[in-house]
This record gives sequence, structure tokens and C-alpha cells, in this order.
Amino acid sequence: MRLLLCLLTGVVGLATGCSPPPSGSEGRVDGLVTLDDVPLNGGKLDLVSDSASLSVPIGPDGRFRVPTVPAGVYKVSVGPVPARQGPSKAAGALRTGDNEGGHADLKAAKGPLVPRKYHDPATSKLEVTVGGVAVKFDVKLTSK
Repeated sequence: MRLLLCLLTGVVGLATGCSPPPSGSEGRVDGLVTLDDVPLNGGKLDLVSDSASLSVPIGPDGRFRVPTVPAGVYKVSVGPVPARQGPSKAAGALRTGDNEGGHADLKAAKGPLVPRKYHDPATSKLEVTVGGVAVKFDVKLTSK
């Protein structure tokens, strides 16, 4: 009788979703990017694996959030936000001149320069493992 009750409980649990997350589940990554212990003022953070590539902005306080990340091991890179083009001045950007289309080239405001080794996931030596839960991943960069 006891065995039958255990089996029925297991079947009901599986039918209602009360099982551990599958290996292909998603997680979230939150963290703070610092350069020489000072929060990075903007930029972008990239997560790269064999099956996915994600990019998120780094806020002016150095914080970032990747809300949905497939489970796996990711190489990480940190770099500047690419220059944008547009007709008006964006917040935190400097106008550098008009191009032929009448649009201004906008570049990120000056801030700390991230060493080049961190721009490429192959050379950054930064890595994070994501499972079916939220991961806190603080990225501590050094200028040396």
C-alpha cells in the first residue's frame, strides 16, 4: 500500500510540474562590473557559449542583468558600447559632427577604458556557469 502511494505521488508530481528543472532550463545573471575596484560607468557585457550569444548594457552604476539565459557555461567579455548614429544628441553621448546623411555620429561619453584583453571572450579569462536559478556574477577587471 505504501509503495502504491509513493508511486501515485510521483506520477501526480510529474504531471503537475513538480520535478527538477531539465538540463536545458534557463537562469538569470546579475552582477556588478568594476575596473580596479571602481564600478564601470557603462559599456556592454557579452555572454558566449557554443549554443547562444547574449549582449546586455552595463548601467552607469556598473550593474547589469541578463534576464533569460539558457543553462550552460559562458565565456564573458566586457567592452565599450559601439558608436551609434542618429539625428539628435543622446543622453550620455557627445556629438562629433554630421555625416553625409545629415545625422550626427554619437559616441559614448568618456569613461574608464576597458583593457583590450577583456573585449574578446577568448582572451578575457572570464567565465560563468548558468543553471536553472539566478546567478550573481561580479566581474572584477584590472587595468594591469
